Amino acid sequence: MLVSACAPHCERCITEGPGKCDSGQCFSEYFIVQSDQTCARCADHCYNCNVTGGRKCDVGQCHAEYAIDASTQTCLPCTSNCYLCVERGPGNCDDGRCFPRYGIDNNTYTCQQCDVHCYDCANNGAGQCDRGLCYARYAFNSTSRTCDECAPRCYNCNHAGPSKCDIGRCFERYGLDEGSLTCRSCDSHCKNCTNAGPGKCDNGQCIAGYGISDKHTCAECDVHCNLCVINGAGRCDEDHCLERYAYNSNIHNCLAFPDHCLRCHVTGGRPVCDRCDALYGFTIDGKCGRCDDNCNSCIVNGASKCDPGKCNYPGVYHANTSTCGGCAAHCSSCDYNGPGKCDEGNCLDGYVYDNSSHVCVGEGLTYIHQTELHM
Repeated sequence: MLVSACAPHCERCITEGPGKCDSGQCFSEYFIVQSDQTCARCADHCYNCNVTGGRKCDVGQCHAEYAIDASTQTCLPCTSNCYLCVERGPGNCDDGRCFPRYGIDNNTYTCQQCDVHCYDCANNGAGQCDRGLCYARYAFNSTSRTCDECAPRCYNCNHAGPSKCDIGRCFERYGLDEGSLTCRSCDSHCKNCTNAGPGKCDNGQCIAGYGISDKHTCAECDVHCNLCVINGAGRCDEDHCLERYAYNSNIHNCLAFPDHCLRCHVTGGRPVCDRCDALYGFTIDGKCGRCDDNCNSCIVNGASKCDPGKCNYPGVYHANTSTCGGCAAHCSSCDYNGPGKCDEGNCLDGYVYDNSSHVCVGEGLTYIHQTELHM
């Protein structure tokens, strides 16, 4: 069985039949035309016109930003920047119904802009501001109900009021003067003085190369370091000494490395070298001294000595003295007796070993005579 549709814009037509609409069953924004039981549109911007019918609108049924015009029973717009004018009618605005940053002008009932530094003025009206709704760096003036600027270099003055500043709200490098409630400069080498106040500095807030003094001002660190945030002015923080300076934990300063020292620590208030330059070795007092001239390393045996296997050619190492040197004349080896001597059995042809002096002498010559020959 074929079922015919109801009239357009109709929910139900059980009683009236196909092509028509039952009373009260037209869609929203439509009304029933009694003469032919069809649905016709209400006035523009209207939700319902069941009472008034025709191209009109029922009271209170206009869309947002529109209101009923009593003479025409149609929906006309509210004033601009208004979202409700049910009470005052088209071209006006109801109290507190203006868009954000607009307020009612009590003379014209239109929506006008709030104070230019204000978020909303729904309560106090156009050209003014509601308490607590001024922009940052502005405060509510209770007399004029407008927003007045805070003190210079201030983020917020809601509590202190215009031309002043709230505690802790001054810009970086400025602190609050408790007498005038204005912002004044910190110490010239300070990043923040919120707690200490103008002309001073908070702990840990001095710039690099400066530390806090007993007077809460910033003074230079020890000249041989670049940071003294922890230990304060005239001192140094650990691990912040300049190159070739070592940290002294006793009095928090930096001590110079000994000459020819590459790495150093401080013991008992004096610098002790841990690593010397090439061709230098440790002295008994923790400094660096030159190796023996006949070798290229004395890391193990220390200054003025030589390490095994580090002699300059053709020198040989002498374990008893930890030094390097050439053998005696006419000698091919002195590993045992050391530099300036000769080992037995190592004299060159034509020379013999002298047991008392450990050198080589000519055959048939005394050691004294041999010495004289070389003078």
